[in-house]
Amino acid sequence: MKYKSLKDPWRTLAKIVEQNDPAAIVAFLKAVPPVETARAIANLGEDDRQKLLRLLNPPDAADLLRELPEAQAADLIEQLPPKDAAAIMDQLPESGQADILSDVDESSADAILNAMPAEEAKKTRQILEYPEDTAGALMDTEYLSYPEEVTCQYVIEDLQANRKKYSDYHVQYAYVVSGSNALIGVLRIRDLPLSPPSQLIKNIMNTNPIRVVVDTSLADLLQIFEEYTFLGIPVVDNRGILIGVLQRDKIQEASGERDKSSFLKASGIIGGEEFRSMPLLHRARRRLSWLSINIVLNIIAASVIAAYQE
Repeated sequence: MKYKSLKDPWRTLAKIVEQNDPAAIVAFLKAVPPVETARAIANLGEDDRQKLLRLLNPPDAADLLRELPEAQAADLIEQLPPKDAAAIMDQLPESGQADILSDVDESSADAILNAMPAEEAKKTRQILEYPEDTAGALMDTEYLSYPEEVTCQYVIEDLQANRKKYSDYHVQYAYVVSGSNALIGVLRIRDLPLSPPSQLIKNIMNTNPIRVVVDTSLADLLQIFEEYTFLGIPVVDNRGILIGVLQRDKIQEASGERDKSSFLKASGIIGGEEFRSMPLLHRARRRLSWLSINIVLNIIAASVIAAYQE
């Protein structure tokens, strides 16, 4: 299946869903760009959207959610029974789970988390508790860390033994921690094969690494990433304990979402809910309350310009 040969992708997807063909759905999703995938799913009827996720196995359904805007992914997952939703969410990293569940109704999110493995749900709940647009809410909780007393050979063997698991970790650095799990250094992965196998990693790590505290605001995070060229920065709690890692692209994405939200609010669209669940009259009143202010301001500006036109 080739995307260029599809005249109406959403009609094609609707037909595939109607035929109950999971393999064809996977082939379609691989052929179509993410923006067209989102548009095609948005054009499906509610029953077809629910059926789409049910036809896919949890890993494929999770891959689909990764390609969608968080609000749209939340809409899809919220329509499933908690047990089915939990099986899909279990295929995503904790940070990805939190991103989607933060847009899900609180009672539905709680039901999904209750259906997930307790230890994983605990980590996701912790991320959800951090204030929005702070380091804690934006960090990844999957990262590589090692005690300071292990050798380079130990780390290399661990990387090899867990290469499939670590392939999703955005691995550029490993973090070195003390016995109490306090961050004490950063280890560049490329330094490992260049060092003697028996060398302790504490002897080749970069000491006193740049770090951010869990409650650091998005504005401060943007400034830090502008100042430093790092792809990732470790996150610590108030005791200096390593609890996560911030990725540069995640901060840029969050900044873009904040700017988009500010634009929508200026247009009278609060939180995007106008397009999701508000009654028509409620949406109209909210829009008109903002538009009327803009109209008045525009009239005033035009009057001032007219007064001084000559």
